[in-house]
Amino acid sequence: MKWTVEGLAIRAARVTLFTAVALTTGYGAPLLSLEPTSSTVTPGGTVLITVGATGTTNLYAFQFDISFVPGVLAAQAVSQGTFLGETAAFVPGRIDNSTGTIQMTIGTRVGQVPGVSGDGPLAEISFRALAPGPSPLTLSHVTLLDSQLQEIIAPGTGASITVVPEPAAVALLAVGMAGLATWSRSCRKRRNAVKPRYTPS
Repeated sequence: MKWTVEGLAIRAARVTLFTAVALTTGYGAPLLSLEPTSSTVTPGGTVLITVGATGTTNLYAFQFDISFVPGVLAAQAVSQGTFLGETAAFVPGRIDNSTGTIQMTIGTRVGQVPGVSGDGPLAEISFRALAPGPSPLTLSHVTLLDSQLQEIIAPGTGASITVVPEPAAVALLAVGMAGLATWSRSCRKRRNAVKPRYTPS
């Protein structure tokens, strides 16, 4: 088969396109996520949430905030993840359980070193369950930087924690409801028993 210059150019463009698609499919777009995405816990219990990065290339530093529902959850501690390495600097941020926020959690590699690539944990957050109810966990003010301090565009995905009543409390509530229904029926029967009978004059 005889190739023309135009044909070779088209073939080269197709190869480049296919290669780009394969690379994109293999590595995916950078993403900041919370794991597990859904948790259930009873009051007094603890849930550990991991903030992880996936599909990153040359990640050097990060920053994020997290919000949750105050009164349902209380943040206890923010600890450093392992993805940036043992020598990375880390600031756990400011926990405010009255407003349900963790602000300015920061991590960065130090010195003239390259960033890291791939997937890994950036931080771990411990929450204590306070009272029954749902609490979304929402990432905001997410910033990722490469080793040239250029921003890496990466969306953030949230998670949710649902605090459910203790089984004993649910059973006690069921017993109470059953007792209330029995008492209500008994009252109706007594009212009907003492209802005066009409006698025509």
